Amino acid sequence: MAETETGKELITADIFRILSKGFSYPSDAVLSELTSIANELISSGSNEKSFSDQLKKIIKSVNPNEIRRDYSRIFITGAVPLTESNCLSSMNSVTDVSAFYKAFGLNPKSGDSPDSITYQLEFTAMLFLKISLAENKEQSDISKKALMDFFSQHVEPFSKKFASRILEKNPGSFYSALTGLLEITVKETNFLK
Repeated sequence: MAETETGKELITADIFRILSKGFSYPSDAVLSELTSIANELISSGSNEKSFSDQLKKIIKSVNPNEIRRDYSRIFITGAVPLTESNCLSSMNSVTDVSAFYKAFGLNPKSGDSPDSITYQLEFTAMLFLKISLAENKEQSDISKKALMDFFSQHVEPFSKKFASRILEKNPGSFYSALTGLLEITVKETNFLK
């Protein structure tokens, strides 16, 4: 695997981690970790300008109290569902995403919905990481195939609908910037196809 390919996969994994954390409950620890990862990506200078610009907007808009108010208004009230099954009215998404996770030895925390946006984005990040750290072509190919299938069947359609619903709710600066990063990332991840 070419080094530039590995570098891009690691950067993409970090961007998906930022997105997963960004749509999680905005505790101080989560916001601190998100900001740290974003600052590292910006200072590395290895990502495209569109990503850097969005990351800077996200960092600039980190105001914990404001973010928590917006999170409650948008997600806790149910204005925008955090799960694929509710957002897309998909009856088999929980079973299907659970099968992907199980194939890689993962299980969501008890009580959490496996088809939530946060789990799907975190799993996507993990698959990018597995591809970049694969010890041989077979391991890489297995992870790439899983990533392509998971992304096209779940992450891409769910993220597009999720993003459009957030933007309809006057999301505030943080969620507006985060949703912009989600849209750019999903569009740019088409290199998988």
